[in-house]
Amino acid sequence: MLEHGALEIALAGALRRAAADGTPLGCLLVDLDGLDAINEREGHRRGDDVLRRAAAVIVRACGEDPVVGRFGGDQFAAAVKTDPVATADPPAGAAAALLDRALGAARAAKRAGCRCVEVT
Repeated sequence: MLEHGALEIALAGALRRAAADGTPLGCLLVDLDGLDAINEREGHRRGDDVLRRAAAVIVRACGEDPVVGRFGGDQFAAAVKTDPVATADPPAGAAAALLDRALGAARAAKRAGCRCVEVT
């Protein structure tokens, strides 16, 4: 999991490569709600565990070769290569597909008993 500084460098590189070879790039920003409450109620060790688990869910949802990192306290950013022929409107379709995968992963985590995940 990349931290903020390394994430900025990796995202810039992904954008340069995508522009150079014409590969569509989907971006996702994730904000975890309730992390402060978990830190206060159960301690920072538990909060760190939630961050690690959330990062793993995001990475799995992003498919092949994503750039994923922690953007801020409870915020993550991801950039993934997308399939330009998946829809008639590749950028919108790619973003929708990425969002569907991320929401599906969050719902699966909630079904598996992760009480900290809220899906809206």
